[in-house]
Amino acid sequence: MIAHPSISEPASDPSGQQPVAVIPAAGTHAPVTPVDLDLDCTLADALERAAAAYGEAPALRLRDNAITYRELLARARGVAAHIQRIRPDGGPVVAQFGLSQDSVAVVVGILLTGRPLVTLDPALPTERIDSIVDALVTRELRPGLVVADAEHLETLSICAARRGVIAVGFPEILASAPDVASTALPDRTHAATTSSAIANIQFTSGSTGGPKGVLQPDSMWLNDALYMRASFGLTPGLPVALCMPISFAAGLNVLISSLLNGCEILLADPRRGTPTDLLASMAQTAPHTVFLTPSLLRSLNQATPAGTEHPGWVSLRRIITTGEPLSGEVATATVSIAPESTVTNWVGSSETLAIGHFDVRAGSPPRTGPLPAGTPALNKILTIDDDGRVLISSPHIALGYLDPENNEDKFFHDESGRWTFRSGDRGMFDGTDLILLGRAEDAVKIRGYRVEPAEVGAALLSAGDVAEAVVVPRESRSGNTELVAYVVPSGHGRTPPTAVLRNRLRTSLPQWMIPAHIVELSELPRNARGKVDRTALPAPTRNPEAPAGPLETAIAEIWGAELSLDDVGRDENIYALGADSLTIQQIMVRLNDSLSVGLTQSDVAGAPTVAELASVVERRKAGASSPRSHLAPTTVLLRRAEGRPVFCFTGAGASTLTFVALADRIGEIDGAGSVFAFQPNGLENRGIPDWTVAAAARRHLRDLRRIQSEGPYVLIGHSLGGFIALEAARRLEAEGQRVDLVVAVDTFLPPRVIHHAKRADPSVKIAPSHAPLPSKELWRRRLRVPFAGLVKGSPTADAQALEELGVRVGRLHRPRPFGGRVLIVQGSENHDDPTIWRQHIATGELETLRLECDHLSIVREPHIGDIVGAMRDALRRGTQP
Repeated sequence: MIAHPSISEPASDPSGQQPVAVIPAAGTHAPVTPVDLDLDCTLADALERAAAAYGEAPALRLRDNAITYRELLARARGVAAHIQRIRPDGGPVVAQFGLSQDSVAVVVGILLTGRPLVTLDPALPTERIDSIVDALVTRELRPGLVVADAEHLETLSICAARRGVIAVGFPEILASAPDVASTALPDRTHAATTSSAIANIQFTSGSTGGPKGVLQPDSMWLNDALYMRASFGLTPGLPVALCMPISFAAGLNVLISSLLNGCEILLADPRRGTPTDLLASMAQTAPHTVFLTPSLLRSLNQATPAGTEHPGWVSLRRIITTGEPLSGEVATATVSIAPESTVTNWVGSSETLAIGHFDVRAGSPPRTGPLPAGTPALNKILTIDDDGRVLISSPHIALGYLDPENNEDKFFHDESGRWTFRSGDRGMFDGTDLILLGRAEDAVKIRGYRVEPAEVGAALLSAGDVAEAVVVPRESRSGNTELVAYVVPSGHGRTPPTAVLRNRLRTSLPQWMIPAHIVELSELPRNARGKVDRTALPAPTRNPEAPAGPLETAIAEIWGAELSLDDVGRDENIYALGADSLTIQQIMVRLNDSLSVGLTQSDVAGAPTVAELASVVERRKAGASSPRSHLAPTTVLLRRAEGRPVFCFTGAGASTLTFVALADRIGEIDGAGSVFAFQPNGLENRGIPDWTVAAAARRHLRDLRRIQSEGPYVLIGHSLGGFIALEAARRLEAEGQRVDLVVAVDTFLPPRVIHHAKRADPSVKIAPSHAPLPSKELWRRRLRVPFAGLVKGSPTADAQALEELGVRVGRLHRPRPFGGRVLIVQGSENHDDPTIWRQHIATGELETLRLECDHLSIVREPHIGDIVGAMRDALRRGTQP
């Protein structure tokens, strides 16, 4: 290995002989206790001794294919011998590959040569690869060769050829393994022979600036193997699921530590397959310990239906996350699913590897926001400097950066002579636990006040309905610094509208810490290593134009007060500003009181901007008729545009406000035109409601055919509206019309349909039933049903009466099969088996989309964006030959 220039090395053995570890014969089993690890030896020697000792014990398992430590050592020796044969003059080995048994053998083989390993993430763009290779060449560490699997060989070969470096594919470099299985250790005469040698050059992700090459010596890896043995219980034969790429420092750390401790490593690449696939794999392989990122853990939680026991969690006793802070909410949710497990927030960096860890178990006090970094790692001394930054001192951290200029103020010997790394994190101690307070360089001045974005993020996470929050500063159009918050809802319960989040922050933070923009996303963009990619966060789209005239100003002021906004543009959509149905009800009450008008929900749905609503108010005061007077009062125009109309059907007792957010996003679909929504008869008008789905479909089809006389049609329904849309589609096709797509959003199957399907196919899954309402409330609702639509009360009472009627209609409905293209969207509370839909209702082409949100939130941001995207994809597939 190549030793860092600042580290002195002992004189080499004059005999020049290498120690020999003999590959054990087949049938040799792992010892009961792990092998001794000497922090002063080389990583190559430690790997040789460990693999020789564990022998026939399983080392790696990928699906049904397993190899033993004896076989892995044979393959690795073959790789090392091949490298020495074609490039005996040394130099780092650059490697790019996916997660496989072959890639592990190649990594171990490179480490056995004593040359520095440089791993490239499979997703790295060509420009980043070029910059990494150039950085090595600039620092006189020209790669000896580059190695890649079949998927990445072509790109890496082109990069290598431009610099005169040999490129080798996996088939060639692995072909030598059977021929050298019984030979001595590879010749390492060009390598350093102490634990201060460079084992790996890890290039950082660049999430806080440009990527830097970190020089990681052997002792870093050996020390962390001991740390994981002591703190995480890694012992021979323990099944450990590795769900991170080994090009990622943490993934490589888990791999090396697990091998040195004799574990059975279950390889599970999270990039290949879905969280559901990973849970199924864990159910089959039964790992004791799993290493993964917090975002993947959250996805696994969401893939587990609430109130169910998935076999993928049964065997787990320790769940360890790293790469980003783990939130208390995700940890608590995980313990509720896997109560026998310990959930661990493992904190580290490329410059130090492990820093500390914090455990959450069943019965632990509930926590919100990021968990502490916790107990310091083995042989690491943690202190806080005068600037509040965390210092990590140890002989077992990185030797520095590839470019020595980057070492200034980062790597140094402290006053006690200890080798120390000054991190970019601010921290404090709570007893013996380290608490990280965010990146020091993230602090900004806003209105003259110092603001820590991490503190704002913690406030957003505090209520438990936000799973992830990232707060970043940016320069506003006026040149001032402002904060933008990006949030991902937890998926359990109601998705908080941005107006609610702003109100919540105003009660806990000073005014200057309130973000100027809150953007809700289904998921945060991440880079190749699973960290949040801040460069890919979407820019806020608000560019408010001032209201025109006193009426618009009055409306905008009421909106701003209810939405917790300082200003509201005249053309901004009320749902895009963060409103939900409750907020709109409050806005309507204030508007009707202050402007002396009788606005309805459909008025706001059809006029979702200040300018449009002002026009409605002016017409209402002037006594002018609505421009849609030729249509029934149950039909509302939500968007006017050229192109194919989209028709929306609301659920039981729901107004056309349901689809305002959809109308705002529908332009993302090529060729989408106006959006019309149908609501129940009797909701805002006095009329006899429809007591069957067929009656509702007939009523709405009259206006639908007036608006669009010929197909093709696109229909979408929410809740009970999904069945109305399907019935309308079935009738249209019976009349010879073409229906391109029907979307049923969180439509629950009637009990009689479920039980009929169960009798026909016992393998069909029945979703858990919801708890019944209290008897008093149930009868109070039932008594309203006979008068629904006819006896008018408050808007809320009218809606509740029609909702109860709609529940009865839905329970008694017997949907008839529809053979066209159907997309069903299910929220987190909907566990209906899609097989029932496929066999009994949507008998043509059926697609399913699951979203983690409740029944009402599913039609709002950020979830409506996912629905529109799925509609766009389904319609595109429908046009393909």
